[in-house]
Amino acid sequence: MENCKDCAYMLNLNKDVSEIKENIKDTDKRVGEMEVWAGETKGQVKTIFNMLTKIEKSVDEINKSKNKFLTGIASGVAITVIATFLLQILKTFHW
Repeated sequence: MENCKDCAYMLNLNKDVSEIKENIKDTDKRVGEMEVWAGETKGQVKTIFNMLTKIEKSVDEINKSKNKFLTGIASGVAITVIATFLLQILKTFHW
């Protein structure tokens, strides 16, 4: 390169190529980090979705239990009212 009339041009070109190589390495590193982050985020979203599904099932079970409980109370009240009514009738007619 000592006898080259474009030595400054070649040196600058060599420097530019080296910088581009470093930029590519840095970009590859950042892309790799982003891929790892994206994979972690995907796993987190999947975990959250599974947790929400479990919560939804639990809420459904609670609602079913509440309905059974209320039905049981209503049945108990109805039986008590009917029994009281029948006892009053029996007292009235002295059977």
